Amino acid sequence: MSVGYTFSPNVISKLNVKAMRFAVTAENLRIFTKRTGMNVEESFTGVTSQAFIPQRVVSAGINITF
Repeated sequence: MSVGYTFSPNVISKLNVKAMRFAVTAENLRIFTKRTGMNVEESFTGVTSQAFIPQRVVSAGINITF
């Protein structure tokens, strides 16, 4: 999921920039499953593995044009 905002010219004119945009991207915020336990990706046979669960990743950035 990505969300971004482009600042209006009224706001950025005070900062002496031509354009400015802020964005946030997120991955694996919620994993929907009926499985319980530590790793939702393990097999249903009950065999355990050393696999990691999917990690939650959140990235943010700002683009400025002078």
